[in-house]
Formats: sequence, structure tokens, C-alpha cells
Amino acid sequence: MINILRIYKKNLFLWMLISLLGALLLTKDIPIFWREGLIYFIVFTPLFFMFYNFIVRSKRFDLNIFIFSLLLKVLFIVIVATYLEYIHFMPFLSYNDDYNYEWISSEIVQRWKAEGIGFYNDILFSKGFYSGYPNASALAKYVLGDSFYVPRIMNAIFSSFTVVIFYKTLLFFSSEKLAKSISYIFCISSLFIFYASFQLKDTLLLFFVSCLIYCIGRILFQSFGIKTMFYIVVCSICLMFFRAATLFPIYLSLALVFIVIRDKSFNLFSNTKFLISLLLLLVTFIFSWEYLFLKDILPFDAFSYYDARTNYEGKEDRMSGSNSISKLGALALFLGPIYIILSLFLPTPVFVDIYSGRGELNYSFIPLIDYYAILPIGIVAVIYVVKKLRKNKFFMFLIFFMLLYKLGQASSMSIFDSRQSLPVIYVFFILLGLIERPDFYSYYRKYYKIIFWILLVVMIGFSFVRIYIRSSI
Repeated sequence: MINILRIYKKNLFLWMLISLLGALLLTKDIPIFWREGLIYFIVFTPLFFMFYNFIVRSKRFDLNIFIFSLLLKVLFIVIVATYLEYIHFMPFLSYNDDYNYEWISSEIVQRWKAEGIGFYNDILFSKGFYSGYPNASALAKYVLGDSFYVPRIMNAIFSSFTVVIFYKTLLFFSSEKLAKSISYIFCISSLFIFYASFQLKDTLLLFFVSCLIYCIGRILFQSFGIKTMFYIVVCSICLMFFRAATLFPIYLSLALVFIVIRDKSFNLFSNTKFLISLLLLLVTFIFSWEYLFLKDILPFDAFSYYDARTNYEGKEDRMSGSNSISKLGALALFLGPIYIILSLFLPTPVFVDIYSGRGELNYSFIPLIDYYAILPIGIVAVIYVVKKLRKNKFFMFLIFFMLLYKLGQASSMSIFDSRQSLPVIYVFFILLGLIERPDFYSYYRKYYKIIFWILLVVMIGFSFVRIYIRSSI
């Protein structure tokens, strides 16, 4: 069986070395973000592994991994805030999303203290599809105090719960020993440590996505219960206020599983209980959306929202940046299909300073090196599912979800963004649980070198693409 911990360590070192050589060849210098990465991987990563045996061998693993994750992320909240203060003279990445979330949530808190808790039309993102994180941050500040540390500690708590949910999801199909090892790697991954340290919505969004994936796992591996249905409705409603578009690939993937995969063990149309439960779930979700729309909390009803997205309307209600593929002009026609084909290999770490002169921290570099350390196994797992487990509804649900999510990203530059790609990265981590299958190692040996060279080409190629895009906008 593959030793996941050993491969993870080896790949971390390998991609660090490749990125260093790439930076030296292209820029004749070591970018500052690489120096930050060097400090992180040399100082902190070995420190994390010192606790591996203690956590993994503990009897109360779920409790201990939660506490360890929380302490680790709170520590990095302080480190990251201090470092941002040092380089930016403020504890924020820039004057964009995280800074905006801070002042909006503070404004909401002040209004709540003056006029009571509610939703106010004159406060930006007090209502609407992106009001989830500002209001959650405001609620935390309302209870604990108006400090930028409060929403970040809230992130750390939700991120630590995500680690536990991840572990419970792995237990559906992998051994307890392997589930603990992979969950520990997931816990110490800089991807999730860093984003829990920033004042951004993506950590909470990933928590709700992880809950939905876990609930769907319960449906497909065990049974469809009232409690599971309740959790699905609650998480779906919460996601509407963070990124409602994420619900589309989740529900469509679940539908595709039952349309594409048919077996005698589970007949959708003969299982009356399941069919009624599914209809109740759908009706409850739609009625909840309509209720929020009628109360003027959401700007669109369910059908208008997805129709607007399909027709590229309702743009004024979205947070949009300058990273649109349409700005590439004719080049987009050529690159569009390539983005879709190579989407499984994106986002990729780039070893050039794409933020030169803009005063922004390249916060994606270290997390994406971490991502590339597990990606070869993840892609082999995708191949393994398609070839060997295409009758397994849960694994095919994960594959459908990844492809549909990536297809949605292919229309914008978010396909390059580690933040926007966290749900897919999360799925890749789940698929690591397949490595103990008897014939998985033979697949790994067969495809690893091919995947490695593709990853290398993608890393080099998109380093140049990012430079071109930034210079063209």
C-alpha cells in the first residue's frame, strides 16, 4: 500500500525545489514569496509532523484533531496578522475583500447595537447572496467584541470542524488508520491554515460544502434519514448567502449519479421513502428560498437567480474582479477549451511575482505547493474511479461535482485561484482515501510519471500565462 505521509513529504520537497529552480531561471532572483515559503516549509512543516504520532494514535482522535487544528490556526492568525501589519501596515491582504468584510461587518454591528439585529437596505451586503460572511462576522463581533481577530477565530473554529467532518467522510470507505493519517495531512495543509487566517468567506463556505458532501455520503453509503435531510436543507440555505452558484454542481451531480448509474441494489423509482424524502427536500429548499426572497433578504427567487446566471445578468449583485477571460479577447477562444481540459491540474503554483508593484501578498504560492504535493495521487484516484469504481455512486458524485464546478470556473480566471478552487481541492483530499485499494498502487506506478510531467508543463506554462494576463489587463 502507498505510504501517504512519505509521498506527501517527498512531493513537498520536490515541488519546492522545482519552484526555486524555475524562479532562478526566469527571474535570476528568489522572489520574496518564495523566501516566505522556504521559512514556512523548513520551520513549520517539520514541527507539524512532530505531533503526528501523538494525534493519530490518540483514542479520541476526532476531539484531539479538532483541538490541535484550532490551536494551530489560532497561532497562524496571530502570525499572519503580525506579518501583514509589517509589510502592509494593516492586518489585511489588500484594500479588497478582507478589508471590505472588516468594515462592513463593523458597520452592521454598530447598526445592530443602535437599532437591533436585522437586515438593512442601506448597508452593503447586509442582504443578498454575499451577505453570509459579513453577517456571520458581525454576529461574532456582536457577541465577542469588534476586533478583526474575532472573524478569523470564527474561521479557525469552522475550519477545525471541517477537519472532523472530513475524517467522518473518509470513514465511509477507508480504514480508520488511513482516515486518521489523511485527516492529519488535511489538518496541517497550508491551504486550509492560511485561508482560516485571512478574513475571507471561503473557510465557512468550505465548511458548508463539506457538510453537504458528508450528508450525501450518508445517503449513498447508509440511508436517507430525516436528520440528514434537515442538515442538507440548513447547509443549502446557508450556502445561498455565501456562494449560491455552488449549489448547482452539488445537486446536479447528485441527480446525474442516479440517472447514469443504475443497479438492482437501489432502484430510485421503487424506493418510495427515498423519492418522497427527496421531493420534500427539494420543496423545502425552494420554499425557504422563496420565503427569503419575499422578505426582501434575497434579491432574486430561485428560478430567476439561475436564469440570470445563465444569461449573464444580475452582475451588479456579484463581487467581480478584473480577472475575466473575456479581457483576453481572441486569445480566450483558443485558451477556453484548454482551460477545461487542463482544469484538473489547476490552480497551479507560479514561481514569478504576479503582484509586482501592487503591494499585495502572493498568498496562493505556499498553499498551492502543498496542493501539488497531493495532486498526483488525487488525479490517479480520479482515473481509478472512472475505470474501477464507476458504479459507485458516491465516488462518481465526487467526480461529477469536480467537473461541473471546474466547468463553471472555466468561464473566468477563478480557475487559477486557490480560494475559488477550495471545494475541488477538498474533494481531491477525500479521494486520497482510495489508496488502500488492492490495485491502486499499480495505477499509481503506471500514471505517476505522466501526471508529473503534465503538472510541470502546466506550472511553467501558466507562469507565463499569468504574466501575460496581468500585463494585458
